[in-house]
Amino acid sequence: MSLNQDNFEGNESAPKQAEQIFLTYGSFLINVLKKDLPEQDAWDVFQNLYLTIALKGIPKKVDNVKAYLYRAAQNDIIDFKRRTDASRKTLKQYSQEEKPKSVEDPAHKLMQFDLIMTAFARIANVLNPSVNQVFIQKYQHNLDHHQIAEKLHIEKETVDRYLSIGTTQIQELYSQFMGELDE
Repeated sequence: MSLNQDNFEGNESAPKQAEQIFLTYGSFLINVLKKDLPEQDAWDVFQNLYLTIALKGIPKKVDNVKAYLYRAAQNDIIDFKRRTDASRKTLKQYSQEEKPKSVEDPAHKLMQFDLIMTAFARIANVLNPSVNQVFIQKYQHNLDHHQIAEKLHIEKETVDRYLSIGTTQIQELYSQFMGELDE
């Protein structure tokens, strides 16, 4: 089938029309796009242009298909750059916004620390002493699993198992506590 204006005036479905157009002008279009955009962005715009033509077709009034495609590509480049610039501007503004600084008075910090220590004391009464010792090293002394194993002279796998057991027991306690509050 020859590529003439009759083929672009609704004699074929828009997807068939787009296929024929892009077989004929695809390399021209991608080259136009690559002149102004990075390669990946050029391919993204190319796909969007193809989809637009596959859905809408080329208007019947178009005399020069290649010129129409060139203008459509240029418009899509402009739109793409606007969207990209707007996104960058928004991200830049967001990153430059001053985050509110949390100002905590020493009394508040001390109360939080006291609550944490109280929680650890209550947990210690429930956990097996070995599991409790691992929890203390992990959450009060901020040691990693290897450091805990070295300090307590146990295997790292044992540390992992004790932390798992302790976490499960604490979750069960929490569930019981929440259930008691609901009653």
